[in-house]
Amino acid sequence: MNTFLQSLKVMGLGMLGIFIVTIVLIAIMMLLTKLFPAKGKSPETTGNPASEKQGQSDHPSNEVSR
Repeated sequence: MNTFLQSLKVMGLGMLGIFIVTIVLIAIMMLLTKLFPAKGKSPETTGNPASEKQGQSDHPSNEVSR
């Protein structure tokens, strides 16, 4: 029974270590995102580009030939 309790303690410490490393990695990613924001337009602010060009195309096959 003593060995079982020791194994639970080791397993608990391992799970705690995984949890702590995960939290640290998430914090680092959030910090890097704040320090180095993405350049250019973000998809949330630009809207749907397909709906803006609806009916318009630069492709020559869509033009009416005369």
